Amino acid sequence: MSFESKNLTEADGSHLYNDAVTLRHQLIDSLADLNPDMMEHVINSASYDDIPADVIKRALHSVTVQNQAVPVLLGSALKNCAIQPLLDAVVDYLPNPKKNNNEFTFQSDQICAFAFKTVHEPERGAVTFMRIYSGELKKSASLYNATQEYSEKIGNLYTILGDQLMETKTITAGINIYSKHILQ
Repeated sequence: MSFESKNLTEADGSHLYNDAVTLRHQLIDSLADLNPDMMEHVINSASYDDIPADVIKRALHSVTVQNQAVPVLLGSALKNCAIQPLLDAVVDYLPNPKKNNNEFTFQSDQICAFAFKTVHEPERGAVTFMRIYSGELKKSASLYNATQEYSEKIGNLYTILGDQLMETKTITAGINIYSKHILQ
């Protein structure tokens, strides 16, 4: 299945188009209050319609990284609706794990990861989605779970490529992974 992006025009429905333009203007107003570069673009532009999308994206990234705002996106994985824009937003707006991130302080050779979702699948058992900030995670390694205060042994590691799971023996920083874990 492929994803196609197209610009919304008045031909798609004037009510829908007018709502989108109004919401875009509100977004620009809100970003201008939080981001000096966006404020400069607003002052120097004849109209909000003249402000390019890449300027808005840069401003959204900046306010998100500085914890001034949180972008909210809607979609449905079940219906495969708006998943690609959500993944693009993760790349566009969230901090790059390879850049210095003041939220986490760690040695670059040690593993530092954030498990953001665990689900139970009938065919795989407990499955954890993780983002690795530094280090390298190997199959059958033990990790200390700081939240639960115990060690976990990692079972199989997978990288996600679309809806395919590719088994791998090691995962490095910056890759979102899918791992089956075995509790000790």
